[in-house]
Amino acid sequence: ERYGGGRSLLSQLRGSAKGDRRSGTSPRTSYDVGETPWNSRRAVVKSHYVSMARGGRLAAARHLAYLERDGVERDGSPGRLYGADESFDREAFGEPLDGEKRQFRFIVSPEEANGVDLQAFARDLVAQMEKDLGRRLVWAAVNHHNTEHPHVHLVVRGVDADGEELRIPRRYIQQDM
Repeated sequence: ERYGGGRSLLSQLRGSAKGDRRSGTSPRTSYDVGETPWNSRRAVVKSHYVSMARGGRLAAARHLAYLERDGVERDGSPGRLYGADESFDREAFGEPLDGEKRQFRFIVSPEEANGVDLQAFARDLVAQMEKDLGRRLVWAAVNHHNTEHPHVHLVVRGVDADGEELRIPRRYIQQDM
């Protein structure tokens, strides 16, 4: 996907991590989710983060391979990684990012998931997360239908789309997400 200046997202992230930051950018630590909308959907969210130090990069690559393994889609086909839209670049997503200290992993199982378009659900969820956190996230997801409770595996990179380190407040993950 192309963002400002015609540069690829990966190129911009690498440039940002090397000091090509917008002036006036400061770390973002607060968020406001406001009131819970009337049409909210309950979901079970499991989360953890993985350090990218030492063997973390290899573990991240193995995790993506695990998510895309055979037999997880409704028809038994392999999982397919996707992002915000059809221009998602799977290869670029798997590349190391300068300044990435951690990677966030979520398993999200919405209530009555069998009747839910999980891809649309994941995209809506991340769009809301971006709004709440005030930053564009670098993320990918895979739907799994190989259990009694269909769910989405969501991987959020440890830097945002501007190359800034990403920290997600504990309260946001525990309650507000």
